[in-house]
Amino acid sequence: MENLSFDFFENDSIEEAKKLTVVELDFINNYQTNWSELFKGYSNLYAITFSSQLSFIEKVIRTFDYAEIIFGNESVMSSDIASAISYQQEVIQQISDSKPSIRKNILERISNGTLKLLVAKEKLSHEKIYLMTDGADNCKVLTGSANLSYAAFSGYQSETINELKSETAFNFYFERFQILRDQSTNRIDEKNIIKFKTNIMDNIENLPIANDPKDRNAYEVLTISNNQEELLTYSVLKNKLELKKYMPDEKTIKFSINNYISKIKQKYESVNSIKNGVPDKKLPELEIDYNNRNIYLTGRKLDLNPIDEDISKDISYFFEFMRGYENFNGTKEDIFDAQSRYYSFANWFFISPFLSHLRLLSHKHNKKPDPYPVFGLLYGNSKAGKTSFLSTLLYFMIKSNPLMPASDFKAKAINDIRYNTKGVPIIFDDMVANRFTQHAGEAIKNDLYGFNDGLNNYPAIIISANEDVKVVTQDIARRIVTCRVSIGLDTTEAMKNNSIRRIQKNISTAFYRKYLGLMLEKLDEFTAPLFDESTDNLVDAFKFSSEILLQLFEKYSNEPVPNYVKTFSIDDYFSERITSTYAIKAITDAYKYNPRSFTVDKKSNKLQYRNADIFELNRIKKELPDSLQSKVTQNILIMDFEKAKSFFDIDFKNRFLNF
Repeated sequence: MENLSFDFFENDSIEEAKKLTVVELDFINNYQTNWSELFKGYSNLYAITFSSQLSFIEKVIRTFDYAEIIFGNESVMSSDIASAISYQQEVIQQISDSKPSIRKNILERISNGTLKLLVAKEKLSHEKIYLMTDGADNCKVLTGSANLSYAAFSGYQSETINELKSETAFNFYFERFQILRDQSTNRIDEKNIIKFKTNIMDNIENLPIANDPKDRNAYEVLTISNNQEELLTYSVLKNKLELKKYMPDEKTIKFSINNYISKIKQKYESVNSIKNGVPDKKLPELEIDYNNRNIYLTGRKLDLNPIDEDISKDISYFFEFMRGYENFNGTKEDIFDAQSRYYSFANWFFISPFLSHLRLLSHKHNKKPDPYPVFGLLYGNSKAGKTSFLSTLLYFMIKSNPLMPASDFKAKAINDIRYNTKGVPIIFDDMVANRFTQHAGEAIKNDLYGFNDGLNNYPAIIISANEDVKVVTQDIARRIVTCRVSIGLDTTEAMKNNSIRRIQKNISTAFYRKYLGLMLEKLDEFTAPLFDESTDNLVDAFKFSSEILLQLFEKYSNEPVPNYVKTFSIDDYFSERITSTYAIKAITDAYKYNPRSFTVDKKSNKLQYRNADIFELNRIKKELPDSLQSKVTQNILIMDFEKAKSFFDIDFKNRFLNF
């Protein structure tokens, strides 16, 4: 193959010696039609398009027995290696992120050889060409301004479409198509789509440009262009800037592209082998391959169809573990409330490896990511069994319990850990109030985390704390799954209890692996509404997960399913009454035991609650929803009377109140 070169500097001078290719046409007629009629009646399609719409492309190729489509690069008009790599990443991400039915059809067509997708590796001529033929004399050429998208071919967008039906025209344009295809593109194969990773540095060696046999001969490779006129889409620019960190500073280097990309990857891995805030000990990783419906635990593919007997045994251990809370101090109602709270937290814990994917899908399709929280807080009595609960959940998930010390909890460290690990929830144990107050807000309120890097496998963060974490403000509460428990176990009883170790030792992870398998099996149907930007229908992950858990318990349990097992909805986690649990209990108890501390002023529609503990009043106020218009003045908490009656479900009427 002849050595190819990428132009590093644009030539601003006009060279008179170069000739322009001019196609001489005659105007014969114009007519009205639609896209399906325009592409109808031919067996083969050869197309060059720039900005495109994958769903429309998939519809078009259904009408052809064979198709070749070149994705040119309209947004990057320079020809440097970084632009080519970045653009290929963007094109394949669009295919990988498309609706499952579209992706499946494209993969099948590539596999059976009836579809070839090619992507530019350098600057192409800016013409859009659509060549159609049935292999005989019947052929047609479409040229003009229209890209292969519904917007261009729907009639709603002003486009120029020129139609030529002569064999001479077809041969002329087909020759141009072949030259571009053979010299300036790389072919996209199944592996590029199936093994796609959203982080460009993790995916760079999987791109077509890194694996094309045509490019194995050495030739001049150029680095980042300084052309100020190039136009960049955001995603291409983001990827290009990331690449620039690991590319040599020289303007030209002699390498084959394959070797050059390998050197970029080596430098990336060297720079990122140790990051600030990432522990020396490698954390276990649970990676979900959404394209191939596989799940890997630290590189080992999991068996998602374990035998029924092992599933049943794990479920019996889960129920036995939950029965252990019946030995804690408290009334039957207190015990059942704690079991219910723990189980609802477990429901979120088990689905947490999928939540970063759901957040990214929501963001890409203009929906809010809020319904898919990736932070959890478990707090309350120091002897409520919080640490053993979280470690046992990890045993059900991965048969390991890598807890992190609370001293490592800092906003930057959290982001570094999430960037460098996958899937398995990261638990920061025994958090104190000051550290939570100082560092939690910045990390938890970072709603855009992972979107720019396309991260869809990062882990959830769980914080375990004692009762001294007293304040969870509304701006935090709506972003984090909270579980507060008040039951406890005597110290001596806790020391005597060896059942937890026995249960953890005997867990096989079969129950959770079956859960993962069912999640993947039903994921396409569950996430379908996220791809539909015309509707705001909520995709309720809490409901989805709890239904699968209930299905497993009912099918495989050898004992009756406990009453705390139920289906949940997002309201069970984030309704105002849930996020204000402490405040509701504090006001309810105060009214029950000291009604004289409440005063009603009906004229001003105000309810006043007096308490000498101003910190307690402020804690209650911070948990209350804005609709109550609460404020603290000296030692009095003032709220809207009518709204308080409804919110607390208390009439606030007896002989002690002042009217």
